[in-house]
Amino acid sequence: MRFRLEDQEFEPVIAEEEVFVSPSTGARLRRLSIEFFTTDELNRRRVGRYRTGTLLTALDGQPSSSWRKIGVSSSRNDGTARWTHSWEIEEVEMVMPSTLVVGSLSLKPERYAESWIDEKLDLRCFVSVTAAENAELIRIIADGRPVVVSRGGLSGGDREMVFLSPVWSENNGAFQWVLHLEDKDEEASRPSAGALEMSVRHHAVPYLMSVVDELTALLVTKGLLSGPEVDALKERAIQAAPNRAVRMQRVEKVERFWDGQPE
Repeated sequence: MRFRLEDQEFEPVIAEEEVFVSPSTGARLRRLSIEFFTTDELNRRRVGRYRTGTLLTALDGQPSSSWRKIGVSSSRNDGTARWTHSWEIEEVEMVMPSTLVVGSLSLKPERYAESWIDEKLDLRCFVSVTAAENAELIRIIADGRPVVVSRGGLSGGDREMVFLSPVWSENNGAFQWVLHLEDKDEEASRPSAGALEMSVRHHAVPYLMSVVDELTALLVTKGLLSGPEVDALKERAIQAAPNRAVRMQRVEKVERFWDGQPE
């Protein structure tokens, strides 16, 4: 098999091959252990910079298939300028749910990627939402608790997931998000000595936001606040919420946060 990695093409030695079943669709995919070689310092260092999640393209089939670097990699030298690099890679299945239901919201992803570690799902998506959906999404994330997620058309059923560092932007009334979620850690759901404290903290956020809503409405009626100032004040209240396990980030251009995540 011949692969392309960025602007380089190479044909590795396939040391091992196995077939696994996609948790997303049930399709049969391949996982390979490969070895390839470099003979100059520049390419050796370049190979050393590639991390788990790096994407490769297999050029043999029509259409070409995508592969992802996984697992442990190593490099060894035989005393000459030649280095042997050992990687584990697996075939990437391009999936797109018909809808992504996150709590009370039904979203239509424009871009989507998911990966599995054993039975734990990790997903990212790029979505555009209305102003009302944007407000609801902020509320769901600020609540801090796991949210039920359903991936229309994909295997796995409804899952309790948690948000990881969501980012969003607004431009002329258009709201866009890059969402990153992973399956809830079962260990974290077990009762602990701090369970009562966490319950109080979870309920503090909706109460805090109801107070902020009443306060901003009063200030608007008195002409002391305008629309943009209300939005800014609510966002600051959310970021300062006492149970803030997830920090939302508002950015100028959300696209770069999608492009900048290789996995």
